[in-house]
Amino acid sequence: MAKAKRKPITPARRKRRTTVEPPTSIKRGEPGPLAEGYLEPLSADEVAQMCARAAQRQELSREFDRALIDADRGWPPKSARRQSADSRISTKTWIKNAAKAMKEAGEIPADIRISDFARSLAGEMKQAAGIDLSIRLVDWHHIKNMLRAWGLWPISAIK
Repeated sequence: MAKAKRKPITPARRKRRTTVEPPTSIKRGEPGPLAEGYLEPLSADEVAQMCARAAQRQELSREFDRALIDADRGWPPKSARRQSADSRISTKTWIKNAAKAMKEAGEIPADIRISDFARSLAGEMKQAAGIDLSIRLVDWHHIKNMLRAWGLWPISAIK
């Protein structure tokens, strides 16, 4: 698929792109909104306070999400949870922990097929990766191909 060619920027186009017209509600010679006190510039302290409050809200939101997941499903296991991408957990370890937790919780039916089991593990992994930055997502096909090698298939082999 060919890219559409962009028109060259001529002096007239450059002027149109950079010219800012004043708002039509303010006439020349009248004081603007800053002079009337509608908008006041923020000080550096106020900006720092706003950033700190935003960071606190974001951290509180993360903690809330973690608590919901832990309360709903006991998931992800505390042993698999990390706070940053610097300390990655191996996919094999994470999948083993997840499969063990699912088996203990009774979430794996006895007649499940290997493909369905791999899909459910991939779904759990995707859900947990939204919270845990250390999880490297893999496709369910990879999980399916590795279940026997990791000792997770058949289900009775999970310890």
